Parts: sequence; structure tokens; C-alpha cells
Amino acid sequence: MKRTGILGCILALVFLCATGCGQQKNKTETASSGISWNSLELSGNLTLSCATGFSVEDYGKDYSLITIPESGRFLVVDEDAALPDDLPKDVVILQQPLTHIYNASSSTMDLFRVIDGLEAVSMTGTKAEDWSIPEIADMVAAEQIIYAGKYSNPDYEYLIDDGCSLAIENTMIYHTPEVLETMEKVGIPTLVERSSYEADPLGRLEWVKLYGVLLDKRAEAEAFFDSQVEKIAREIPTEGTEQKQKVVYFYFNSNGGVNVRRPGDYVSKMIEMAGGASAITSFDNSPDTNSMSETIQMETFYYEAKDADVLVYNGSIMGTPKSLDELVELQPLMADFKAVKNRRVYATDGDMFQQVSGTCDMILDFYHVLRSEVEDAGTLTYLYQLQ
Repeated sequence: MKRTGILGCILALVFLCATGCGQQKNKTETASSGISWNSLELSGNLTLSCATGFSVEDYGKDYSLITIPESGRFLVVDEDAALPDDLPKDVVILQQPLTHIYNASSSTMDLFRVIDGLEAVSMTGTKAEDWSIPEIADMVAAEQIIYAGKYSNPDYEYLIDDGCSLAIENTMIYHTPEVLETMEKVGIPTLVERSSYEADPLGRLEWVKLYGVLLDKRAEAEAFFDSQVEKIAREIPTEGTEQKQKVVYFYFNSNGGVNVRRPGDYVSKMIEMAGGASAITSFDNSPDTNSMSETIQMETFYYEAKDADVLVYNGSIMGTPKSLDELVELQPLMADFKAVKNRRVYATDGDMFQQVSGTCDMILDFYHVLRSEVEDAGTLTYLYQLQ
């Protein structure tokens, strides 16, 4: 499928102007429904226990107002309900069913999957070979979900022809604001999800409830989230007084530096929830440092991580050493590390960024590793021990 260039965009805009087929209707041009927004009464709020990046207010059974700070407000309207008059100009209408979604945020697709909502997604911004979730990779390869261009260069003409009812982006889209501007011009509502800003890993997972609201699958979303929280509560006991083991989650980059996770990062939080603590303490804490990871020199890494109890190599970026010998060959100083000597080095080559639904399984992996409960086959889901 071709990507639309500048000429294609112009043609698409002309087509829209001629036919009026944009999805985001101008409220001043629609007939009055006889229902005033100001007359609707708040009937409840979506219960959130961990997520802080969005909220949902319900106005009866037909209207739900989603608020995502710095992204916008979206009124989800039941399929058979009338569109209310006098809506604030900043509120975007999303009338169900939302069945032609362009999901350019690869980290959210897994949450659609676990609530059986992939049938609502007809387009993606990620090619088949770049998916780490087999089910989704197969659907894209079979064109059950169409690759409609990268988030920064979507095929607007295809989106329009497919009747795109909603585009979902992550905050990377703010680096290409012209895409948001074009989406608005062609009448495609765009929701920028901000789950990556959640401080709590379970907060990221709880964004599944947002997609439950969009797809009218609240019960499925709430059941999934509750089952994951219960799994953690059931398998990880209340924190005791024993000294926490020190853990380092890292990888070597191509320049000879070592990338490590900062304390506020979601991986560091998962390690803490499993009963561990970061061995790295010297980070750049300047106000303009927003990254959740940091690259340090090998000398600093040696000094701070040499006595760590457990090392976890993040192989999803640069590839994973296949053995301890290969790790030491990659960086000879690793032979001095306590975890290498004690054979407590693990690795992951899965893309956890895409597999958000596995958050609690990853926490349990860290928990079992810290307790040295890894002898039985099948104990670990995402981590494996380097021999």
C-alpha cells in the first residue's frame, strides 16, 4: 500500500470539503437534538485505583466524558443516543461503535487484545515484522489490520477511505505536530494516550479501562485489571523487614556506555514491587532530565553495580548475550561482578513496551529471581538465566 505524499493530502482535503465525510462533525452545522449538555447530570466516575493520567465521568448510561490532561476531552456517546447540544468547543465527540481505529501507539494494542477488542482496530502504525506479539503480528501480516503508515507519516487518504473513527497516538506525536494539525483538518479525532507517564506500573496497566470505555467493554477491562492485581496480592507477600537485594537492569550500548534505569522508571518500580532495590544511586538529577533511563560510563557502572545481588540484561535494544561467557567477552570487567560469580545473571529479549498486559508477570519474574525460585521449568515468563 502506498503512502500519501503532499499531493495525496491535498486531494484528500479537497475530497473532504466536497463530500463532508469527516468523522468529527462541526456541532454548529448539525440539527438540534433537543438534549442540552448542561441539562445532563453527573451519575458517577470510573473507579481508578492506580492510574492518574486520565479520568472518566459518566452522565447516565449514554454519555462518558474522558479527560486526559494535555491531550483533551472526549465525549463517548452510545450508538443509539443523540448528540447533546451546547457542548464545550474543546470536547471531541466519539460516537460508538468505534470500529475503524488507527492505532499508532504500539504499546496500547496489547490492551485491546486482552479485552477482545482487536476487531475495532482496522489500522496500525507498526509493520508486521516490528511486533513482538505473535497474534497481532499475524493479523498485520494477513492484512486483517492494515499498516497505514508510521505515526509520523500516516496515509491520510487510506485513513479517510477506511472511515477512520479515531486515531490513537502516544506522546511521540508531539514531535510532529503537523500530523495532529492534518488529522484535525481531515476530521479524524485524535486521542494522545499518556500511559507511559504513570509512576506506578499498575497505573500503566489500568489504562485498559480507558479502552473498555471506548469499546463498550468496561466489564471485560475491569475484570482483566482486577485479576492482575489479585495475582500480585496473592503471590507476593506483604513486605517484610529483611534487607532488600540490589538489582541492576541494564544493557551495553554501541558506544561503550551502560544504559541503566532511573529510580522513577516503571521497570525500577516493578523491581521494587517484587522486593528488590536499585544498586545504582548516582544519577543526573538536574531539572531538565526527563528520561527514565540514563547512560553511564563503565567505570561508574563497575563501582556501583559490582556488588549487586542480581543483574538483568535488557536485550530488547541491542540483543542479548547468550551466556555468561559471552557477557564477559563483551565486557571483561564483568568477571569481577558478584552476580556473575554467583551465576545470578538474567536476561530478557522480549519487548515489554508492547506487552503491557504482562506487567504483573514481569513483576513476578523479578520476585522469583530475588527468591532464587527459578529451578522449575515454567517459573519465569519473560526472564531467563544466563548459564
